[in-house]
Parts: sequence; structure tokens; C-alpha cells
Amino acid sequence: MLSYFKKFLVFIFFASFVYLCSLTLWANIPYSYIGSNFLYRQGSYGHLNTRLKEIPEYGEVDILFVGSSRVYRGFDPRIFKENGLKVFVLGSSSQTPLHSYILLNRYLKVLNPKLVVFDLLPNTFANKGVEPTLDLLANDRIDQLSFEMAFEQNDLMVWNTMIYASIMNVIGKHNDFEEPIHKPKDHDTYIKGGYVHKDSSFQKEVEICEKEKSMKWHEPLDVQLNYFKKMISLLDRNNQKFVFVNMPIAHFHCYSNNDILKAYIPESVPYLDFNRLLDFHDSTDFYDEYHLNEGGVDKLDEYFINEFYNLKPN
Repeated sequence: MLSYFKKFLVFIFFASFVYLCSLTLWANIPYSYIGSNFLYRQGSYGHLNTRLKEIPEYGEVDILFVGSSRVYRGFDPRIFKENGLKVFVLGSSSQTPLHSYILLNRYLKVLNPKLVVFDLLPNTFANKGVEPTLDLLANDRIDQLSFEMAFEQNDLMVWNTMIYASIMNVIGKHNDFEEPIHKPKDHDTYIKGGYVHKDSSFQKEVEICEKEKSMKWHEPLDVQLNYFKKMISLLDRNNQKFVFVNMPIAHFHCYSNNDILKAYIPESVPYLDFNRLLDFHDSTDFYDEYHLNEGGVDKLDEYFINEFYNLKPN
């Protein structure tokens, strides 16, 4: 029996060694992530790597914006600075409430905002969130919250990526990556404070909505609603002033259930739906269905700056 147990331990050790070596080798093969159960790509899209590395030296802010790419492409710190306000955009691509909770745990006290603004995008509440988890594992620190994410997702690709990221972290290579500020292929330029500027020459065709209220948002997942509640509790414990917003989208009137998330907002928390408060035009204010162009950003930010003074604590 003892001999069998020793052989089992040797097998486990050998299998683990082969797995870790294979994972490390696989990660260094160009384009190996295509069609595989592994994805460790630093600086892949959305400038998350640059954004998070900027935080330790950024200082305290007036406003902290949290959410998906709608946020980091919608709020330009330069416009706020012109109006005497310092802001930071803690956004990431397809960010779900799970990831918002993780990021706020890590960076809320560092940035110490007077106001937190959280964007309510129905798609992110209905998404398990594997893609933004992989983004966070590759571009942020590896800690206890990383393991919480992995256990919550329970996805093979997530586990493989987290294990590799942990190896890179242990050998001191996880933080070596330097992301370019301008990415011509994506038409993107990172602006200090978390904003990603899309080149004005870039424009996708925003199709015309043929019939109003012809589409529906998917129902939110229980796991995302749970982390949404945990995020609210985190903000409350820190005596943090916060508001919820619904960022502008093209085809807003095509959806029959735009208020699908409103039922989960505490009555005491302000909620601003920019699609109803401002007049945005699909053909002139957006560069694609979900993101404002430069003119749309100017319109949104000028409006919100005026609203800020009604929302901030005395």
C-alpha cells in the first residue's frame, strides 16, 4: 500500500512538472493562443496594462469611472481637467460586475475618489466574463482576488492562464511588459487618466434600426447580480458616494427592455440614463453601436461635468 502511494506521488509530481513545462513552452509559441485553452496576452486591447500601472503614482481623484469599454472610450480626463476636475477611468473591455468588484477592492483606497460612477451595461450582467478575466490576469497583479476570480469562473482557459501568470509573477516577469501608447492597428491612443482615444478617421457603419423595440437585452446572471451587490456593499463600507449611469448607445430605442437593470439599483442611489437625458444621433455621435466618437464624447462629458456639482458630497 505504501509503495503504491509513493508511486502515486511520483506520478503527480511528474505530471505537474510536465504540465508546467508544456504550459510555459506553449506560451512562447507565436499565435499559440488561437484555438487553445490558454490565453496570456499582455496589452492585447483596451490599454488595461498601461491604465493599471499608472494608478500608484496618479494620486487621489474627484471622480472614478468604472465599467466596460463604453466608459474608457466615453470619459476624457482632458475635458474634465479643463474644468478643474481630476478623474480616472478604471475601465476594461467587457468588464462585468465581478471584475468591477475586484478592481475596486484593489484600487478604491489608492484613488480615494469623491464620487464613483458605475456604468450599467446589460450585456456585461448577462456575461460569464471569461474574456475580461483573462485580460485582468495578464495585465494586473496576481493575488488572492485572482484565485477568487478563477474559482468563480471555473474555466479551463482561466485556470491555465492564471497558473502561467503566477509563474511569471514568481520569476519577476509579469510586470516587465511595456505597452505602446499608440496602437495604429487598433486606431487607439492611450490618454493619461485611463481614456482611450479612437482616431477620428476610424468609423464603422452604424446600421439603421428598422423597427423600434424589436430587440431585448438578455437577463442578468445570478453570479453577476451577486457581485453587483458585493460591490455596493464595498462602496457603502468605505462611506463612498456613488452613482449609476447608462452610457449612450446607438439603437437605444430598438430595445424593449432598456430598464432591465433598474430594479437592482437601491432607491437611495442616483441613476442617470444618458440615452434619455441627452439627444444622441446614431449617424453622427457614434463610431460603432456601443461607442461615442469624439463629438459624442464632448457632448456627454460637458453634460456630466455640470451634473457632478449636484451629485458630489458637500
